[in-house]
Amino acid sequence: MADPPTRSHPPEAGGLTLSDISADIRAIATQMVTKTDLQVLSGNIHALIRLDVTALRTEIIAHGRLQNLEETTQVNAERAVTTNTVVIRQGNMLLALWRQMEDLENRGHRSNIRVRGLPEPPTEEDVEVTLKALF
Repeated sequence: MADPPTRSHPPEAGGLTLSDISADIRAIATQMVTKTDLQVLSGNIHALIRLDVTALRTEIIAHGRLQNLEETTQVNAERAVTTNTVVIRQGNMLLALWRQMEDLENRGHRSNIRVRGLPEPPTEEDVEVTLKALF
């Protein structure tokens, strides 16, 4: 909206004609804001607001997803530490069981005599004959 045209000299009686007034009114009317101008401006503002709201929603959703990922990562890290502790404990238990099994096996063979360096005879009867001859 612009200011109406100003005249450098005041109108004199009979100096203004109907065409002068009509031209001034047309000049003022062309500078006035119309309903269509306001509707276009309003539509542009609404479109910009929609874009900003959509971008804001996208950022909020992305932030929520990022927060969920961070929480999931934290939970997974805690589970990994727990799992690692359990695996180490099970490895130690397995080693202890293996040692205990070996000890029990050795205790069962305590009364047996081990002879090393002799070739294995083909049959069990030959083993007995060979050992009797040796001792």
